Order: sequence, then structure tokens, then C-alpha cells
Amino acid sequence: MKKIFLYGEVNRNLGKHSGVMETPNVIQESPRWAKHNRVHGLFDISRTSLWRLAKAGKIRSVSLREPGAVKATRLFDIQSIEDYIESFSSMENAN
Repeated sequence: MKKIFLYGEVNRNLGKHSGVMETPNVIQESPRWAKHNRVHGLFDISRTSLWRLAKAGKIRSVSLREPGAVKATRLFDIQSIEDYIESFSSMENAN
């Protein structure tokens, strides 16, 4: 996950050392890949809908499964989901 640091918030340190400390505000960008629950929190898309969209090839997903493992972790590509949503915006603008 990329982090962008913006400076400007000033905190007073009242402990052992007095003075002014400038600490960064951190703005976190969306991750490139996310589990279904994170995607649901970002876009309010259900797990079932994510699976259907991935199966139809409309969004990208990847399964992280070690050889011989029974369970796997499915991750969804955030950029492909954003592109899918944007495709509806462009269709509305065309009409």
C-alpha cells in the first residue's frame, strides 16, 4: 500500500523535551489487490457479485493457493473494479 505524507499538523510535546514537533498526516491510497470484505467496504459490492463478475471476466481476481493446500485466499483487483464501474458512467454519458 502506498502512503503519501503531508506535513502541516503541529503537535506540542509536553513530555521530557518541550518544543514543537511537526508530524505527518498520512493519506493511504487504495491497495492494488483486496479480499472480498475490503472490496465490499470500498464499493458495497457483495461477495457473490464479485465472484460472478470475475467468472464473467469483467473484473480480475487471483487465487493464492499453495500447492497441496485445501484453502486459498481470493484477491480482487481494485483497478479492474474501478474500471468496471467507470464503464457504466461512460455508457450513461453516451446516451
